[in-house]
Amino acid sequence: INGDTVAIAIIDFERFDARPTHEVLEDEEEMPLSREEAVPAAETELASKALREKIGQVKRMEMRALGKVVGIIRRNARQYAGSLRIDITPEEGVSQGRCLFISEDPRIPPIQVKIQRPDVVSKKKIVVALDSWRAEEKYPRGHFVKAIGLIGELRTEQDVILFEHNVETRSFTKAVLDCLPVENDKWQIPLEERKRRVDLQDRPIASVDPPGCKDIDDALHCMVLPNGNYEVGVHIADVTYFVRPGTPIDLEAAHRSTTVYLVGRRTDMLPGLLTENLCSLRCNVERLAFSAVWEMTPDAEVVNVRYFKSIINSRASLTYEAAQKMIDDPNDDSILTLSLRGLMSLAKKIKEKRNANGALTLASSEVKITFDEETHNPTDVSMYRTFDTNSMVEEFMLLANVFVAQKTAAHFPSNAILRRHPSPKIDQLKLLENLLREHGYTFRYNTSRELGESLNAAVRNNDPFFNRLVRMMTTRCMNEANYFCSADFDIPQYAHYGLACAFYTHFTSPIRRYADVLVHRLLAASIDVESLPPIMANRARLTKLCDNMNMRHRMARFASRASSDFNIYLFFKDGKVTAEGYLTAITENGLIILLSKYGIEGLLEFSEAEKKENARRVREAPPNDGVVKHAVINFEGEWREVKVFDVMEVNVQCELRHFHKTITLRLLGLPRR
Repeated sequence: INGDTVAIAIIDFERFDARPTHEVLEDEEEMPLSREEAVPAAETELASKALREKIGQVKRMEMRALGKVVGIIRRNARQYAGSLRIDITPEEGVSQGRCLFISEDPRIPPIQVKIQRPDVVSKKKIVVALDSWRAEEKYPRGHFVKAIGLIGELRTEQDVILFEHNVETRSFTKAVLDCLPVENDKWQIPLEERKRRVDLQDRPIASVDPPGCKDIDDALHCMVLPNGNYEVGVHIADVTYFVRPGTPIDLEAAHRSTTVYLVGRRTDMLPGLLTENLCSLRCNVERLAFSAVWEMTPDAEVVNVRYFKSIINSRASLTYEAAQKMIDDPNDDSILTLSLRGLMSLAKKIKEKRNANGALTLASSEVKITFDEETHNPTDVSMYRTFDTNSMVEEFMLLANVFVAQKTAAHFPSNAILRRHPSPKIDQLKLLENLLREHGYTFRYNTSRELGESLNAAVRNNDPFFNRLVRMMTTRCMNEANYFCSADFDIPQYAHYGLACAFYTHFTSPIRRYADVLVHRLLAASIDVESLPPIMANRARLTKLCDNMNMRHRMARFASRASSDFNIYLFFKDGKVTAEGYLTAITENGLIILLSKYGIEGLLEFSEAEKKENARRVREAPPNDGVVKHAVINFEGEWREVKVFDVMEVNVQCELRHFHKTITLRLLGLPRR
């Protein structure tokens, strides 16, 4: 079973042709990890030195090993979500009285289960545990664990997504809830705590977030100093005041590691009293914060920085759009608006300097889904609209994270919790380079600065989406960023490629990320306001925490994408939508087209005649440097050549399988360039 730890006997080696013919720039694998797959590499059993050398030799010689499983060392003891098949034929080899359970994970074979009232249970999504797999039987055996809900219902599908992505959904225990203030939402800042903190309630502080945000982690302010410089503050919710080290609430947060966001649903890392109330930096209430305050010149040069625990009182909880309107309103010169304008001016200069140092501005295919207020069905899918204020907030969050990373790494060189981003996948960047060269673009990527300059130059007249498309395709070439303990890597390996900085961490979202909680404790100890918890001196423990945080964040991201895919499927399933799309890749089976309005890709499948003709062209063409750039299609009886980055109008249809949408397209008009 997928996820089992097995012993393999090598039978033979064979050479294989490693030269690609139809390469596609793809997102990383999105199937849920099993528990065994989620175990950090440091804890898995190491192969012998001789075997590792043999594996390296095989890779260098472009060969692959042939082997067979000779033993199962450790079973992957997890449960699976899915549904029943009750229309079993005798030829399928299922034991009498059993049904077949079909897992949502396509890597898992059907499982034989005994079910009472299968006619009723077959209408539900259920959970099954695997028991055994007899040598003489075609399918393994398992048993029913629980029902999740009726197939097709939104809540059921969300629960299945959370279950399959290993997201903790159980209610917080009494021990966890007992860690909360006994005053509940009537809690007030104690007098002794006030004496320990800097009171910043006179500052023009505001938060700027997406619409409907309730777990407000951060707030900002800016004001002019008597010497003409600026005081700039980033104020972060002081979660560690309520979440003390080693308590049940701390252990639970460490286990969950992150808040998980599905479309229309949130699964919190911390109880709601903290998430939406006592820690959330809502306006017009006193809140505890951990502040980083800089003095900056008008050119955004940092003169000095201070870190301290504070008390703030945000004057407004703004959306990005509302903050943008205040900044743009020539008749608004309120103190809060002047603060926002100062932040915007400095943010643009900070970003300009970051980009000059090699920081990348990439793009994602994340979409916004609009719902009918009564039926709750999706009524529109579109790419997120952003404002300059999005970038403004981002710049100051990045600045705080960089400065805190430098501070904590300097003070705790062996105990710091940092975030590294390795260099990108060069083979995939090479493919993108070959595609762009066909259109006359120079695409260099020896350094992040070169890559950033290449992205800025990839523009097409009267086609603003083209540059965003290239940035989206470049994003797919990136490796994953990960948390780590500073003792586990050499300093040159700390670097964050995408941000072009030597030290980086996460400090600005402790309500929804446990990594930030750990960083707050490190920063507090580095400025001598609190002692470092003993557990944070245990490097092995920190490494395990980082491994869990990385796994949880990855699964949360995949769960969020699966939820988005489900709602996209609901929007497109009737096949009534037409859209304009860009040809991004050519495969053996058809054309991959990205729909510019919706930010999603689909397949325009070749007919059998088109498959044969394109296969012939590939065979007869000169070596293709790893990627196919041209194809032919038969449109209304005529053969037409198409080229990567051509634009075409298509009809959109959608199916859903294993949480992931499959978009199929039908060509409606001739491609254009």
